[in-house]
Amino acid sequence: MKNNIKTDNNKLKKESDNIVVHNIDTRTLGRPLNMARQNLIPLLNKSEEQLKLVINSMTRRNDTEVKISEVSIEMQPIAPLHHEPIYFSHNRNHGMSMVVVSGDLITQIADAFYGGAPSFESNDTHSHPPLNSSEKRVQARLGATVLNQLSSEWQTVSTHEPLDSTTLHVLFTITIGDRVGQLSLQLDDHLLIHLGQPTAPIIRDVQEVEDRRNKHLQQVPVQLNAVLASQRISLNQVSKLKVGDIISADIKELVEVSSGAQKLFRARVSEQNNHLVLQITDHINPSENFQK
Repeated sequence: MKNNIKTDNNKLKKESDNIVVHNIDTRTLGRPLNMARQNLIPLLNKSEEQLKLVINSMTRRNDTEVKISEVSIEMQPIAPLHHEPIYFSHNRNHGMSMVVVSGDLITQIADAFYGGAPSFESNDTHSHPPLNSSEKRVQARLGATVLNQLSSEWQTVSTHEPLDSTTLHVLFTITIGDRVGQLSLQLDDHLLIHLGQPTAPIIRDVQEVEDRRNKHLQQVPVQLNAVLASQRISLNQVSKLKVGDIISADIKELVEVSSGAQKLFRARVSEQNNHLVLQITDHINPSENFQK
């Protein structure tokens, strides 16, 4: 009996040694993660077209196809397509995202973008070397293109430990000519919770809305005009004017300052520091111009 118990304990120990333990954010327990996933899918679908436009622009082609082939919640992160993913942190929610693009595909896009000789005839069968700086920039740009459909508050992180929590995994299949590659996006559970929440309308007090509107209106730039001098001459005299001719005119002492067709002030023409200036003397219809 004792030998059987000892054997079972050894067996359990061996099995437990092979178990991979991953962190789970306790906030995700009991949370409707599938609902969060469903809330993000419409935004992710928009990124298909945006990603297609960006790749076509970078490669100077018009035959790129982008399709989402998988959107899943994974209890442990999916292994990246290669060992040089790029990480993004969210400025407000402080969660992390990992983006990685197939190495052979990113090489051809980078070659096309930076004036090289790309080949989109077929996929490479040999292993891909480490990404160079140009390829890393292209991978970052494609990742930002997708993430910006979810939120605009991202920044790249130079170094980061691999994700170790529940993730939302999105896999894009990208076809350019005969070459097929993938873009893998993973959001950690922190981002999944916050970005997956439905956007509720912001309800503000009516007076607050009015105050904000007035504040913005007060910052609108307004062009002021003032006619300092005018002269009336005949059409015959106008027709005879040529370059170098002088038109006599007396500068007014008092002028009207207006914005568009609305008259605002009366002002005196003065001089200050060798510059002509207008010194306001009074308002024109102040109740009509400023109280409405």
